[in-house]
Amino acid sequence: MSKLQGTITAMTTPFASSKRAVTPPVDYPQFQEHVELQIAGLVDGLVVLGTTAEANMLKPAEKKNLVRIARDAIDASGKDIKLIVGTGEIDTRTVFKNTKWAKDAGADIAMVVSPPYVKPNKSGMIGHYETIAKAGLPILMYSVKSRTGGNGITFEMYQELVKIPQIIGTKEASGNLPLIKSVTTELGPKAANSDFAVLSGDDSATYEIMKFGGTGVVSVISNLVPGKVKGLTDAMLAKDEVRGKEISNNLSGLAEAAFWAGSPMTIKYMMQYTRLVSNSVCRLPLGPIEAEDATKLDDFMYNFYWTQMQDVGRNRGKRVVSSRAQR
Repeated sequence: MSKLQGTITAMTTPFASSKRAVTPPVDYPQFQEHVELQIAGLVDGLVVLGTTAEANMLKPAEKKNLVRIARDAIDASGKDIKLIVGTGEIDTRTVFKNTKWAKDAGADIAMVVSPPYVKPNKSGMIGHYETIAKAGLPILMYSVKSRTGGNGITFEMYQELVKIPQIIGTKEASGNLPLIKSVTTELGPKAANSDFAVLSGDDSATYEIMKFGGTGVVSVISNLVPGKVKGLTDAMLAKDEVRGKEISNNLSGLAEAAFWAGSPMTIKYMMQYTRLVSNSVCRLPLGPIEAEDATKLDDFMYNFYWTQMQDVGRNRGKRVVSSRAQR
């Protein structure tokens, strides 16, 4: 497998009901449409069943259907787009089973988050990934302190984890740029897998991480602007830092705003604003965003839409009705 790089979208999961409910049904036709839009935006990969997809709130049959839809759409496109399936859980046995299932379902890569809540020590973290590597699917590690109770992958852990050939890279969302730079420049070249990749897990850090050798981003905002994020990663891979910086600056406000009211609630609200999806409903315990945040996002999106993204929404060339008004 070639080195994982470019723009990889952390896909959202649309729901068919606009009403608040514990388990609103998955809107599979809308998901397929969104996958096809991402493919048309020339992204390099799709993450299905990640955090942004509300994977922990999805049933096994729903997960199976989402992966199948993504796999079929990628195959039909004839494009070299990597299908990455999130398989992370708290316990190693479940993650191993999930990863075996993902392999059978047609995933190219399993994305495995550092176990949340339990806070494993170094030997436990290494044993966790060593065991999952035996499932036979390339592994993209995912280090994110904000979602794992302050637990992430330390430099000392990385020193051992890069020795596992099945591990092809890491999605780094720790926010620790010195650590990420050290992993990229010191450990990456020595990894057992010669194509070891370091991907930004934070849209706002993509430019900086790629500047010192990162190969791309697992992006939330590319749900909304895949072509623009692709432009950023293409520029940085081509060593055009001037162009990369320009695009990064243009997207910086969006990258920040996409997390104002939490994720994936905010990006879904933005997608509804541009009518890429019919509603912004999430499954509980993720609720609708607060009225104050909605007003703030409406103002931001109206201004951003007209200055940066008239090529995105369904109502091109027309004023987009606010999501708040549609509710």
